[in-house]
Amino acid sequence: MKRFLSLLALAVMLFACEVPEPDGPKPTPTPTPTPPTPTTVAVSSVSLSKTSITLTEGDKETLTATVLPNNATDKTVEWSSSNTSVASVSNGTVTAIKAGTTTITVKTKDGGKTATCAVTVNAKVIPVSDVTLNKTDLTLTEGDSETLTATVKPDDATDKTVSWSSSDATIASVDDNGKVTALKAGTATITVKTKDGGKTATCAVTVNAKVIPVSDVTLNKTELTLTEGESETLTATVKPDNATDKTLSWSSSDATVASVDDNGKVTALKAGTATITVKTKDGEKTATCKVTVVPSSLPGGHEGTGQEVWK
Repeated sequence: MKRFLSLLALAVMLFACEVPEPDGPKPTPTPTPTPPTPTTVAVSSVSLSKTSITLTEGDKETLTATVLPNNATDKTVEWSSSNTSVASVSNGTVTAIKAGTTTITVKTKDGGKTATCAVTVNAKVIPVSDVTLNKTDLTLTEGDSETLTATVKPDDATDKTVSWSSSDATIASVDDNGKVTALKAGTATITVKTKDGGKTATCAVTVNAKVIPVSDVTLNKTELTLTEGESETLTATVKPDNATDKTLSWSSSDATVASVDDNGKVTALKAGTATITVKTKDGEKTATCKVTVVPSSLPGGHEGTGQEVWK
């Protein structure tokens, strides 16, 4: 049975191969259309809307790039900054970062055409709002000095320059650093002034005389002999010569024998002895003079004529 089926299949195949083709011309096949080759338009140049700009720290500005020809196939561009710490750029937007200069460059992907813009960044100006001093009053002694400190606000002000002055530089002077020097007793006003805005602050300065203590006092005589009725002025010398308080007081150990006034004038009153003492107010330094009063040789207490006087 299998053999029979195989022979039958072979016979069918042979019969099919012997079928004659139909008469007439063969049909011409339709050709497949060829797509057109695209035309590439190359970039010829690129330019920027500005060739230079000036910005302040923190400001932004957008540059526009124009690629020619207008129908260029690939108008892609890249942006760059020669100094990104001064100004950065993204898609043509320039951001000012700190004072300085940089160059922004745009470059075409097709052809590597470039254009540049010079960028100058100025420091942001923050104005001075106030100035204060660490002291509003100050007391010094002649020859002393103290430095005042000025604080300018805000802390990030652009120009914190200040100048110093004294209302009376003979009493208290001040240097460019705020150092106040006391020169002589009196009062003066120290003023600090900002260059930006002319803001001011003051300090009232009082200068006291320098206290130079008394070290010693001496008298021109340590002994003195007078006759009743005579007088002589003692001279006191206070040391040092520039002592601040040279005030003196005078006293007698026996004012009935010899008195002394506020100027050191000793007057002999009756025979006897007395001690004259001078004393400094400052330090209570003392010096003494022993005074001997002798009686007058003339009757009636008169003296110095060499002649007797009779009543």
